Amino acid sequence: NPKTPNLKPQTLNAKPVTRQQGVSVVFSGVQPTEKQKKLICKLGGSVVENPAECTHVVLDAEKVKITAKILAALACGGRHIVTSDWLEKCERKGGWEPPDDFVVQLNGFDSGAAARRTDPLFTGLSFLAHPKLPMPQDECEMVVTCGGARFFKTAKDAPKDSIVLSIVGQKLPGGKFEHQPLEFIKQACLRQHLPDRAHFRL
Repeated sequence: NPKTPNLKPQTLNAKPVTRQQGVSVVFSGVQPTEKQKKLICKLGGSVVENPAECTHVVLDAEKVKITAKILAALACGGRHIVTSDWLEKCERKGGWEPPDDFVVQLNGFDSGAAARRTDPLFTGLSFLAHPKLPMPQDECEMVVTCGGARFFKTAKDAPKDSIVLSIVGQKLPGGKFEHQPLEFIKQACLRQHLPDRAHFRL
């Protein structure tokens, strides 16, 4: 008999950041310069792409934009979201400096609250994305799995208590799932707690 395919949801397995870990940096909304990459390596750090593997997210202070990487880092907990000015100070001082003075405000919310939280934001939840969701599925998966949730690519594999991320007027047939807008996970990440699901439910 043919083997049954493994239908387990994928997860990015975000690891809590400790003081003993080396510094690993994700850049969001901007490409790192050669100078920045050399500095990070010189100080013993690394440049990574996955927010689940980073300790810091660096962005341009002049172009603060809430990207999927930012949301994923907020969902992880324990990640510092800072401006590139932090790297400049590290260069001047010749070592890793505390990020507190360079923490980014996101739509009026202090991203430092996420750095102080050590538990993933969406633990225990399951999600899937509606085909017409404007956020690419891989980005949606990155955000919720960094937050400790399970992500399913198809409705037939998802448990009944899964949340479908969708848009107004678009629901999966059958009435099986709860539907929430993208704003639900965005507000959860920014506010650092799950909002009232009844308030956002589509």
